[in-house]
Amino acid sequence: GLVGSEMCIRDSAQTWGARKDLVFVGGGTYSNRKVVRWLLREALPAISSLSDVDGGCDELRNANLMLAGTVVWAEEARSACKDARSKNDAEQVQRVCSAEAVSRGRPPHTSARVWAPGRLDNVGNVLRRSRVFAAPADVPSGISTKVWLALEHGLPIATTIDGSRGLPAQARENALHGRAPFLGPVSLERDATHFAKAVSTTYCNASRWRHDALAALQLAKDLESRAPWTGPDGPLADLTSGPAAMACAAPPAPLDFEKERAVADCQREREAKDRKKLRLRLRAACEGGDLVGAPNASAK
Repeated sequence: GLVGSEMCIRDSAQTWGARKDLVFVGGGTYSNRKVVRWLLREALPAISSLSDVDGGCDELRNANLMLAGTVVWAEEARSACKDARSKNDAEQVQRVCSAEAVSRGRPPHTSARVWAPGRLDNVGNVLRRSRVFAAPADVPSGISTKVWLALEHGLPIATTIDGSRGLPAQARENALHGRAPFLGPVSLERDATHFAKAVSTTYCNASRWRHDALAALQLAKDLESRAPWTGPDGPLADLTSGPAAMACAAPPAPLDFEKERAVADCQREREAKDRKKLRLRLRAACEGGDLVGAPNASAK
């Protein structure tokens, strides 16, 4: 639960080091498509090239972008690959293009820096491995459930004021000014370098990340209880200052992209063999006149 997550973030020195990568979770709506296209084409190159002078670090420059929630993201990743090839952008091709050419829209997409697995049975496993949640929404449309999901998992969130819709006024104010647990503010209308710099402030700094992660969990508890439980007079006020009361489970192992690629390759090979077998069976059935409506069936 939230209490256990907070203890683990506060007391495990390995938490920040065990987590890596940026994650986005969402369905294939118009607004989410716009965000994912921007993340692939603008944000990913920006974080990959952010220098140490501008706040970058090797970990951020090598961070992966994980896109979960729908098969559409595999299609968008392949579209970004096609654009990169058309522009002869070798660095972007290396980031977003899969080694294997697969049919349109078929997940998972696994490249050097992008993983788009489609729908997941347990998205929490991905969130617990990630270091920052990317949600730079620019279309206001009710409550942003993805941001609530990130808060529950103690993830600092790079978002816009629209991404904080549905949160209390103070939380929206924090999002507007880039205060914990929010990074930014960010905007799809600005150069993506500002997004990379906002993410780097917590991605490259363990103590800042823990501060932002705790702020996310505190806000999640307050939202869940509809009361200021983590305030000075709240019943859980001592959770951020008292001794740890429970042992933390070992964090999930970081995703092994090489293994994911191997699994995807095996899956595509099996599917290709199955399609070949099906074609052979259909051909044999047609030649033998076993299919209803087959020409040689009517001639017999």
